[in-house]
Amino acid sequence: TYGYRWDLGSKKVFTYLVKDINDETYMEAVSQVKKFFNGKGRKLTTVRTDFRNIYRTEEVTNFNLDNDIDHQSSSPYHKWQSTVERDIQTMMINVAAIIYGSMLMRADSWSHAIEHCVRIHNDVPNLNTRTTPNRMIDSTAYVNALYQYRYAFGDMICYGIPKELRDWKFDVRNELGLYLGDVQGVKGSCKVYQPYEHSVIIRADKAPINVSEAQLLHWYRKYTNERYHTRRSRMQS
Repeated sequence: TYGYRWDLGSKKVFTYLVKDINDETYMEAVSQVKKFFNGKGRKLTTVRTDFRNIYRTEEVTNFNLDNDIDHQSSSPYHKWQSTVERDIQTMMINVAAIIYGSMLMRADSWSHAIEHCVRIHNDVPNLNTRTTPNRMIDSTAYVNALYQYRYAFGDMICYGIPKELRDWKFDVRNELGLYLGDVQGVKGSCKVYQPYEHSVIIRADKAPINVSEAQLLHWYRKYTNERYHTRRSRMQS
């Protein structure tokens, strides 16, 4: 499950992945947003939510009073009729299209897709402010296009296997995976999904691979039928 927060001034989106949405996870998310803006010399003054019970518990009411937050909710069974809701819904549609448009991307990769879309949203200028949400909040924020956002979500990329991770003398030196987005705070690195192991790793030495869908399926079938089992047998021996 995910939750999101939207700053009306800068249009910056915050997302939080949680197991359950309740008053505790809600207050934790608001606390993180509040901490973020405090670190930028700004103050969180107003929070708008739907008319749900978790936003109107006694604990949440006391939390808002302690943090000097003005809580505003929509009417019952209605959402805020604003660009926020429309943009969030558009983002969710885009995430679904990204996942189902990829032949090897699993449905449970939606969390990575959301994080990637949100990061792009916050780093791309919008029509209203003529600047990026991140730069509107922090004038030092910038995007280095030499190593950021160089691939589309789900793109096939090739990355090197360090010598320390090779199992035997004739092990392959490069591997293929699917791009899941850049890693914030780690220069030049990205998250790579390994479809044959259903795992996510972080790699920096990468390059795009331009292959057709037929070639992609042929590689995947060959790896799972031959190389993957050979490698596992070698590791177990």
